[in-house]
Amino acid sequence: MVAYDDGDRTLWDMDWAGLVQRMVDCLALNETYQREYHAISERLAAKPSSKQFNFSQAAIFGNFDLFCGRIKKLINVFSTALQFSNLQQCQLSGLDEIMAYFTKLLNSLKLRKNYDLLDHRQGEHFSKDYAVFMKGVAELEEKLRVFIDQTFNRPVRSVELLTVFRELHKLLSRDSLRQMLRAKYDVILTRFYQECVTITRLYEVYKNSPPVPRDMTPFAGPIAWSRLLLQRIEEPMSHFRTAPHLLTSKAGRKAVKIYNKLSRALVQFEGLWHESWLQAVDQARHALQATVLVKHPTTGKLYVNFDQTIVSLCAEARHFAKMGLSVPDTAKAVTIHEASLFKHRAALEHLLDRVEQVTTTIPAPVTDMVAPLVGQLDRRLSLGLRTLCWTSLNIGSYTQACHRLCDRLEETCKAVADILSVRVRSALQSIADTCLCVLPVYTIDTSEEEMEIDYESMTHHEYLRKQQAHVRNAATAISLHSQLVHSAVCDVVRLIDSRVKRTKPSAPSEVSTPKKGMVRQNSVFNEEVMNQIAKTRSKLSLASLTTKDQEVNPTTEFLLKYHEAIGAAIFDASDRTFRAILFRIRAEKVGRAELMATATSLKSSSATSASGNMYKDPTTGLIVAPAPFISVDVELVVPRIRLSPTWDTLRRTLHELIKSVLSVSRHVPKKNKLDTILGAVQQAREEQEGKDREGGDRPMENSRVKKSEKPVTLWALAENLDPTDTFYPVLSRSRNILKTIITLCGVFESCQKRVNNQLGQASEYSELWSGDKAKVYAEFQSKEPTLEDFSAEIEKYGQIEQQLQDLETLTQYGIIQINTSPLINALLSEARAWKQTFGAQLNERAKSDLIKLHEFIDETDRALSKEVDDLEDVRTTMTYMAELREVESKIDHRIIPIEDTYAILSKYVVRVSSDESELVDQLRYRLRQLQTRAVGVQDNLKKLQPGFKTDLIRNVKEFVVDVAEFKADYDRNGPNIAGIAPQEAVIRLKKYQAGFSERERKWQTYSGGEELFGLTVTPYPEMVQMKKELKLLNALYGLYTDVLTTVDGYGDVLWVDLDFDVIAEQMSDYQSRCNRLPKAMRSWQAYDELKQKIEDFGESLPIFQLLSNDAVKPRHWETISSLCGTKLEFDDVENFKLKALLAAPLLDNKEDIEDICNSAVKELDIEEKLRVVSVDWQDQVFNFEQFKTRGLLLLAPSETSELIALLEDTQMILGSLVSNRYNAFFKEKIVWWVKALSTVEEILNLWLQVQQSWLYLEAVFSGGDIRLQLPQEAKRFSNIDSKWINIMGTAVQSPNVVHLTNSDDTLKSVLPYLLEQLEICQKSLSGYLEQKRNLFPRFYFVSDPVLLEILGQQSDPKAVQPHLSSIFDSVNRITFDRVKRGLVVGLNDRLGEYVELSKPVEAKGNIEDWLNDLIGAMQRSIKDVMRSASADVLTQDLPAFIESFPAQVSLFGIQLLWTAVCEQALKMAKTDKSIMGATLKRVNDVLDTMIVLTTTELTKRQRMTVETLVTIQVHQRDVFEQLVKQRIRSPVDFEWLKQTRAYWDVDRDFCRIQITDIDFRYNYEYLGTQERLVITPLTDRCYITLAQAIGMFLGGAPAGPAGTGKTETVKDMGKSLGMLVVVFNCSDQMDYKGLGKIFRGLAQAGCWGDFDEFNRIELEVLSVAAQQLQCVLTALKERKKQFVFTDGETVPLNKMCSFFITMNPGYAGRQELPENLKALFRTVAMIRKT
Repeated sequence: MVAYDDGDRTLWDMDWAGLVQRMVDCLALNETYQREYHAISERLAAKPSSKQFNFSQAAIFGNFDLFCGRIKKLINVFSTALQFSNLQQCQLSGLDEIMAYFTKLLNSLKLRKNYDLLDHRQGEHFSKDYAVFMKGVAELEEKLRVFIDQTFNRPVRSVELLTVFRELHKLLSRDSLRQMLRAKYDVILTRFYQECVTITRLYEVYKNSPPVPRDMTPFAGPIAWSRLLLQRIEEPMSHFRTAPHLLTSKAGRKAVKIYNKLSRALVQFEGLWHESWLQAVDQARHALQATVLVKHPTTGKLYVNFDQTIVSLCAEARHFAKMGLSVPDTAKAVTIHEASLFKHRAALEHLLDRVEQVTTTIPAPVTDMVAPLVGQLDRRLSLGLRTLCWTSLNIGSYTQACHRLCDRLEETCKAVADILSVRVRSALQSIADTCLCVLPVYTIDTSEEEMEIDYESMTHHEYLRKQQAHVRNAATAISLHSQLVHSAVCDVVRLIDSRVKRTKPSAPSEVSTPKKGMVRQNSVFNEEVMNQIAKTRSKLSLASLTTKDQEVNPTTEFLLKYHEAIGAAIFDASDRTFRAILFRIRAEKVGRAELMATATSLKSSSATSASGNMYKDPTTGLIVAPAPFISVDVELVVPRIRLSPTWDTLRRTLHELIKSVLSVSRHVPKKNKLDTILGAVQQAREEQEGKDREGGDRPMENSRVKKSEKPVTLWALAENLDPTDTFYPVLSRSRNILKTIITLCGVFESCQKRVNNQLGQASEYSELWSGDKAKVYAEFQSKEPTLEDFSAEIEKYGQIEQQLQDLETLTQYGIIQINTSPLINALLSEARAWKQTFGAQLNERAKSDLIKLHEFIDETDRALSKEVDDLEDVRTTMTYMAELREVESKIDHRIIPIEDTYAILSKYVVRVSSDESELVDQLRYRLRQLQTRAVGVQDNLKKLQPGFKTDLIRNVKEFVVDVAEFKADYDRNGPNIAGIAPQEAVIRLKKYQAGFSERERKWQTYSGGEELFGLTVTPYPEMVQMKKELKLLNALYGLYTDVLTTVDGYGDVLWVDLDFDVIAEQMSDYQSRCNRLPKAMRSWQAYDELKQKIEDFGESLPIFQLLSNDAVKPRHWETISSLCGTKLEFDDVENFKLKALLAAPLLDNKEDIEDICNSAVKELDIEEKLRVVSVDWQDQVFNFEQFKTRGLLLLAPSETSELIALLEDTQMILGSLVSNRYNAFFKEKIVWWVKALSTVEEILNLWLQVQQSWLYLEAVFSGGDIRLQLPQEAKRFSNIDSKWINIMGTAVQSPNVVHLTNSDDTLKSVLPYLLEQLEICQKSLSGYLEQKRNLFPRFYFVSDPVLLEILGQQSDPKAVQPHLSSIFDSVNRITFDRVKRGLVVGLNDRLGEYVELSKPVEAKGNIEDWLNDLIGAMQRSIKDVMRSASADVLTQDLPAFIESFPAQVSLFGIQLLWTAVCEQALKMAKTDKSIMGATLKRVNDVLDTMIVLTTTELTKRQRMTVETLVTIQVHQRDVFEQLVKQRIRSPVDFEWLKQTRAYWDVDRDFCRIQITDIDFRYNYEYLGTQERLVITPLTDRCYITLAQAIGMFLGGAPAGPAGTGKTETVKDMGKSLGMLVVVFNCSDQMDYKGLGKIFRGLAQAGCWGDFDEFNRIELEVLSVAAQQLQCVLTALKERKKQFVFTDGETVPLNKMCSFFITMNPGYAGRQELPENLKALFRTVAMIRKT
């Protein structure tokens, strides 16, 4: 689509604005042309005569109208294109999409088919394209409308909306768009109204304390702030004024109304602040008349008194001038002189800084001495405090004069400091650095390739000699350095005196005249030091510095101070010496190898020191390390290891070392004796020099004189000094020195333990010397050891020998060098001895085997060498040959162990004789020889065999006949013939046994020969049968003979020698043997007699055993004698034999005798118990202990407890004896002991009761205030006391328990009377205590003994300090005024936090009165501090706030801050969407600040404070974070109300804590620095329930398992309310009276009571407790000031009190609460956390 104009340009390429204008002109031309045509036509028509236009208008104007129609559409197209093209110049965001759509739409129109836009005849294509374009334009306008709506709906300021409006209005020319834009005026006006409302609220909030912009002044700042607010509403209004019609709308009128109101207020605000400043200008003018300096009333420090109002005035004047506001002439004048004023201020500040610097650099020792110089400076400075003001003209000369005085003081102090530093301190440091003991060191030369340790060990005697010489030199050196100190401080005195202008001349100084000449350099004195002393000896002495009346002046104090400094330096030297010794003793164990390894490492490195205090000397290149003081040898003195010297000797050596170190101070004279001693030394040396000069021609004689005369030394002269003239008392009274010495001795003992432990490791070798070699080897041998076992044992001791040789012989333990060489050598000897023992035994064993083998060879060789003459010789030879064959099969198993054994002995160098070695070497050779001989013998036997065989056959035949004959004789006349007596059978048995044995030998020989020659062995059945029969007969008659002999022999044994256990065992054996005999023998007479004998004696044996018991006494024997009718002479025990009892008919009376014996045993038991009772109580005495200084007035508790335990045990024993049926013989004695010990028990119980009451009341009535309060009871107790003393005196004189209690009835009658009187005193005392508790209710929470102790010392207020924790929550100690001793000025907790009382309390009068005053003062003080904190927490920096206030108040502050900011955020949340997030960030910032504090260096108290704050703040953060997540937007939402919130009610001046709808007044109990409970959701719910319970005048009852935090939650809630929570641990021992007292105390004191495990109390007591609690809670509900308690007493009521019970339901021993008690409490279920 194209249209051309001039040239080749299309319409699209032309300027669209010009093109549209030209098209508009075309339309105007057409209209003008037609209008003129019609006008002319009308004029012509009016003149009919004129020629008329007869043209066709359609022909004339048709094309024109069509063309103009096209022009109008093109104008619309190009106007729209121009309109949207202008939008591209707009900077508003969000138009890109619209412009992209427009560009696309326009391009689609441009890129149509080529036709002329101006050709109206081509209307079809253009109309279609035009329709599409206009549809797209409509969509664009819709998009633009949406864009405008979104733009004006954004939450931005009205100024920004106006900017958008102006920009769019300027660019949009289409009517539809402008109409749409004009509709947004109301949106802008509404937005402007809202801004005015917000600014109004902001103005209302901050108008009283407007925020000051940065770098603005207090007056100009608020005006600038108000102008900023005014500017925010003025800019939009200035635009609205350009279109007045807009302001006539409803929104406009509303906006104008609030604008006028706000602008008037801001203008008035500016005027008020300007007027206020004009009034303040006059006040600032008076500040110029103030003195230039001012003194702090407390610290006395000087400050430049330059009022900040002057600075503020100048700044305000500049700012007001810039703002175009009026500035008064006074302010202009001050501004003109501003530079001069600031210059004077800077000069004065510099002066004061210099004065402070100079005065702080005054050496502390001469502060009083330079006081005149300081006084001159102070007097000059005082002009600035009195006369000079900021309008004075001589401020410059004043500062110059002050600087001159500062110069003089500074020069003096510098000179003094130089002397003190260079001369005094160096000398004192030299004294302090002096080592007072010999500290040996190792020196290791590193120049050689192989390093060697240079150190000579010392014995304890050698070390002590060196130490003695060392301390003499040290004492001399210290004395000389002390003289240098004295001379230097005298120079300081003279220097200051020369600078100070005295008002009167000082007294002339006493001059000590120096002796002529000084000492030459020798081993003790250093000539340089002595010369310096000689030069200063004539200076001021200590005596010259005191006035005649002996008043001490500053100069004297200065000299005395440095005299004490010398003592302190000596103390330091001694302390360092002891610590050096301590360090050496504590040193770890060091061996020679370890020392060399460290030295080698140090040599190869560039370091100069290594561990173990080893270092490299830079001058000599030697390596130096601490060496031991003393060498100790370790010796083996069987059976133990011993040190030489012993530990006792080493301990004495250490004590001598300590004494020698302390003796240095004993030989260092003080100033008053030092001059005299030094003079004496000098004089002695001069005399010696004179003698040397006179005796110069007689050298030998002079030499003899020198040897005979002892030189005079400082040490020798100081020996005779009184200790008070030396520095010894300084050390002897020092607890630090004593503590170090004790530590040193203790560490030495631990060193002993270390050495002993190390030496104890030698116990692994203890078997070397402690074992019995013979016994150990016997045990070893009993296990049948193998060769390997022997080898292992010998090798073990060989390894031990090697280990011992590898051990280090020298080891250092602290100051001791342990030399283990003697021990190791002894152990080596023992190890070798053990090795030799096992080696020798193994040698014996091998030697035995060796000899046996050689003996076998010899024996076999001899047997085989014999001639074979008969069959016996053949059998013998064959036997030896068989043995030889057997040995040959096992020869290696016998020879190899022998050879191995001797190889082992050779390996471990065990001595073996040469003969044995030779035998070992010959063994195999001799065996081979024997085998050769055996072969020859065997060949010989083969030749002789036929002859021997013939003889054997003949002899066998003869032997068969002989056996048959012997058997026939045995059958006829043998021992088994029926009817013969047993004694005869025994004789025959012996005869035939001998004949059988002879024939049995032949039997064996002939049978062996037959086997040897391979013949059939001839059987002998007769021999076999006789062998069996003889064996059985031997068994029967052998047993028969043994039994008869044994039993008959018992009858002749004395009764006292019989051992019936052995007899019973022997008879049991006989019985067993008898029963094992074959059944065939049981019909024999001998068997019957044997069995009867055994059974008869067996029946009597139990009776004999019973009678042999020691319990059977002569009386029992008499009874048995009468029972049996036989006289038993048991009285003569020495001659009484068993046969007397065997003859008596014991078995006939067996049961009766058994009863008598059993009774004897029981009676013996009774007798033994009575004997024990008698022994226990015969000498049992009462033990007494001292009571104060009054003597033995108390039964000793431990011994008395033991006595009671013994009494109970004895009575139990006697009770069992009384009921014993065998006690008839002892009945009378038992009854006597029962009665006596019952009396002892009765009196002892009374005695202890009286003692307990007397002891309790003695402390009450022995003195103090209670005695004065209860005079009648005191008199009664005095009588009781005298009687008690009489009783105890009698008991001490006769302490035997049984005698004292049973001899007379004195104790039984007096003790009940005393107990009755003591109960009367106790009752009166209880009434007195109840009265005191009513006056001070917190005494209800204190036990009677503690309360009595408090009341008994009420005249001494400080005596109550230990009991404050029982009365207050966290008051650990109260602080008294230093001047007025009885005035309480502050409170302290256990961590040292101090809170000053707003109004001190005077601790006088009755203690309950001033304690009540103290509670009131405490609560007022905490309230005052909290009031200050409530204001400061909103403005002060958090770390400074925490540091400025006590922990309790700091915690309240952050709770108050959190409540304020959170509640403010909730109030503004509906209007300010970002306030909740900002507040959460602020809460997090507070938490982060606290967390940062925990990373800094804090004291224990500060750390606990910060950690507690973090705990609470974390909970507060979590709570508010939850509120944000839940989108809570109202301060009356329950999610907010249920929290614990803190408020400070300014109008009513008290702290208010809110939980839900319940308000609590803070109780202001001092809580100190305590940890707080971590608050969980369970804790919050518990708080809510308990708060509601209190609000309904009920108690709270948290219930749940142990460990769920029931009690801790109640306590923590009490801390949140500043409440004292008293916790009572309940038990089943509590009664209703005790509970009633506690309830009364809580009701009167206004405290919270928490009764832990309340359901352990008995049900009856709980029922009464319900009535008591209901009485109190009803009074609270009725808001009574006092009420009548259940006991009828009228009790004042504090409405702050509350009651809580905590329970563990379901636990053993717990009660179910009564219903009336349950109704008084709200239950809280506490569950264990998951």
